[in-house]
Amino acid sequence: MRHANALSLTSFTCLAALLAAFPPAAFAAGPVKAVKGSLFNPADFASLGKCSVGAKQAITFDTGSKDREPTITGAFTGKGALGVCEGGKVEVAVFNFDELQLKQGSTVTITGERGIVILAKGEIVLETPLSVSGKDGAAGKAGVVGITAAGGPGATNQRPTAPASGGSHGGVGGGSSDYAAEAAKSPGSSPSGKAYGDGPVTDLLGGSGGTPGANPGGGGGGGGGGAIAVISLTKLTMTGDSSISANGGAGGVGKTAGAGGSGGTIVVAAPTFWFRWGGLSVKGGAGATGGPGVAAELLSGASARQTGSGGGGSGGRVAYYTVEDLGAKGKDQLEPAAPAYYATDVDGGDGGYRAADGDHGSIYDGTWPFAK
Repeated sequence: MRHANALSLTSFTCLAALLAAFPPAAFAAGPVKAVKGSLFNPADFASLGKCSVGAKQAITFDTGSKDREPTITGAFTGKGALGVCEGGKVEVAVFNFDELQLKQGSTVTITGERGIVILAKGEIVLETPLSVSGKDGAAGKAGVVGITAAGGPGATNQRPTAPASGGSHGGVGGGSSDYAAEAAKSPGSSPSGKAYGDGPVTDLLGGSGGTPGANPGGGGGGGGGGAIAVISLTKLTMTGDSSISANGGAGGVGKTAGAGGSGGTIVVAAPTFWFRWGGLSVKGGAGATGGPGVAAELLSGASARQTGSGGGGSGGRVAYYTVEDLGAKGKDQLEPAAPAYYATDVDGGDGGYRAADGDHGSIYDGTWPFAK
């Protein structure tokens, strides 16, 4: 018996040593740090191989959660890895391929709690839409926040009975309507949150939700847009029905209206772009206009359109990293407008009646960080 126990202990020790030397997954091994900002190098991750998703096929990227690793299911299956952005605090799900083609007519769903990074050593061809947009609010129900690495740092601090203000991100969300102040009967307007993040996207942050409408029956705030990066060491092609969106959701209509969520973040990086496509969009969600009930409460005789409207969410952030000089002369700078031939929507959402629109977000033109 003594001899058998010794053999068992030896076997256990050897097995433990093997498990320590070869962790079962990248999830257990810990996150890999970005080369710069939110830019990750495919060479730093195990490859899932070549992936081609055809017309009428579906694939789901699940970015996971604190207790759940990233996975791919559907027409292609596999496990993702974890990365951490340059700031050291924002963790993202990374899916690395040799080559990736998402063909026209295919369906791509992105879910989970982390931002998503799609990498390839070879070409990435997108012919179908990718969306991490926030959902619209509804009567009494907030919209779902998009796939995001942020908890909503641009959300507003709502006063108990105030109309709602839009979420902030690349700019400041629009303030709510304050029409009844003219009659000295206003409950006051909720202050908008502060803009956050930066043009180069040091951290892959999502947008923030809009404030819900106050009082019983108020409309829900729109969800903030999510966060996505698409990086190829060779070429990024967008054609067919392709687009990438991380928009904020619209505020919901209610007794007092909900505000729009802010747009999220999109990073695209490759030495060469070939874009014939629908564009990149991180626009803010629209604020809703208050219903007739609040008008009667706040200002006798006021029309339904004159009180309780939600502000628009701010636009988010888009960053391009490539060899070509895309906009104004020079690189590593914010662009005052969308580069020619690159449809880019960073507009703030419209505010409801008498509420303010959200600020525009930002567009950045950065230097390709990897060797040609």
